Amino acid sequence: MATRPAFTKRGDTQMTWVLNMNLTGATVKAFVQGTTGDPIELPASIVNAAKGQVSVTTSSLDVDKYKLEIEVTSGGVISTFPDEKYASLVVYQDLG
Repeated sequence: MATRPAFTKRGDTQMTWVLNMNLTGATVKAFVQGTTGDPIELPASIVNAAKGQVSVTTSSLDVDKYKLEIEVTSGGVISTFPDEKYASLVVYQDLG
């Protein structure tokens, strides 16, 4: 999973993240926390299990800078990506 910030615009519907594992038979959850407030769960789904691609729905996010992590459950084992710190997601205002 990328450690550099990812960017999107307010109202964009989803982003794809690539995890460093095969996700066949796994389930995923995504969590974000803005500069204020509690963490929230975003809808997430596996796009391509063999390539570790996960789609996260971002349409509900307001303009802010978020910490993001993806939780993978596979064979009863829970792993969190990234495993150190958090990924960064910045949501900018859409001009349209």
